[in-house]
This record gives sequence, structure tokens and C-alpha cells, in this order.
Amino acid sequence: MLQTKIVNRQLPEYRQIVKLFKTAFPKEEQMPIWLLRALSHRRGINFLAFFDEDIFCGLTYFIRKNNNLFLLFFAVDGSIRSKGYGTQILTWLKTHYPDDQIFLEIETVDSTSANYQQRQSRQKFYFKNGFKDTGVKSKEQNVVYDILSTADSFSAQDYKDLIRHFSFGLMRATTF
Repeated sequence: MLQTKIVNRQLPEYRQIVKLFKTAFPKEEQMPIWLLRALSHRRGINFLAFFDEDIFCGLTYFIRKNNNLFLLFFAVDGSIRSKGYGTQILTWLKTHYPDDQIFLEIETVDSTSANYQQRQSRQKFYFKNGFKDTGVKSKEQNVVYDILSTADSFSAQDYKDLIRHFSFGLMRATTF
């Protein structure tokens, strides 16, 4: 059974967490860690590290509001990938928030993209874990994402509202 800890600078594994964050996400998709930590003090915003006993497994950063959970960042430590920890973390989220629709963005699976295989594997992983393609796409900094969800129906407006809530109204989500 995985345990969680709120991410803060006092965690002994803090450097590992920062390293995973910086290596798991392209630079253009990252936000400053200090900002993520600061925003996570707000109600409904959670920055968690996951552990299997003493082993750091991964991290999540998510926003919850009105039974919607937007998984903004999710990464498993590369040294233990493909050992079921990603599935365990998603199961933890589903178990702790059983009434919430969980949704996330993945880069659109496009056969012309340089990382096509990686995108395809990521999509397959989420489908295996109960996510469905909503048919809604978002665009951020010229990157197109597919929005996946655990629910059968999805509201693009709920997604936009969560982004607006998270960013104090400074960010506007573009969907199509």
C-alpha cells in the first residue's frame, strides 16, 4: 500500500522530487516548483509524493473542485517504471476521491511526432487504467493535448473553470 506525503522543502526526498519533476516534463510544460508549492496551500490543490515504504515512487499535482479532479502533473520515478507504481498511484486517487471525475491531458498521439512511440505508450497506459478519450482537445503554447477522463461524460467548461480557479483567473484554457 502506497503512502503519501505533502511535498515541501523539509522532505528528505525533496531533491529527488524536484529532479523527477524536471526530468519527467518538457521545460515548456513545467512551472516553477516554488510556485507549485505555494499554490498547493490553497484549498483543493494538492502536491503529493508517493512512497512504497521508504522508496520514493512518484508525484502528483492535482486540482479538485466540484467533484472534478484535474491531474496536472503525474510522474513515476524512472528507476522503478513498469513495476505497477503508476497504476497504484492512479488507483490511490480513484480510491481517495471515488465521487470525482479524474481527467488529465496527454500530448495528442500523432504519427508524425518525434516521440510518437512514447505518446502511444502513455495513451495505452491511461486507457488500461480506465481513462477514456473525451474527444476534447486543448492547446497550450502551440502543443495540442487530448483530454482523457475516467467519466463517461466530460464538460470542457468544468476543465476551463478548474484552470481559471488554479491560476486566479490569469490563465484561459483553449479547447476544441
